Amino acid sequence: MSGEVITRYANRAGAVVELHTARFMTTWTRSGPPYAANKPYEVDGYNWRCLGCKRYGRQGETYYDPGFVDRRKAENDAQGHADDCSALPPEPEPPQKQEEQRRRGLTAWVTSLVTTEERR
Repeated sequence: MSGEVITRYANRAGAVVELHTARFMTTWTRSGPPYAANKPYEVDGYNWRCLGCKRYGRQGETYYDPGFVDRRKAENDAQGHADDCSALPPEPEPPQKQEEQRRRGLTAWVTSLVTTEERR
């Protein structure tokens, strides 16, 4: 599961690579591969995703985890991907869809204000 975006890197064509917090299951001890834990457990870590080519980071070449426990390794991997990737940024959404999203957001905001006021 993706969490808060920590930083963003621009790839060679201008698409964004986002580094974010992640919570994931691992089967490795804190010492890392090849030291296996008795049973899988959840850890707080990091991951990145490229909004251009849609790739995401995974730790290790042989023993894969769906994320990184070490922030520096995640940052280095994300920056390395941004340096190598030449995928274009996604196409912007049509103005009609942007306007629809704005309306929904405004409606949700007003509804939350009214609901909060009714509780008082």
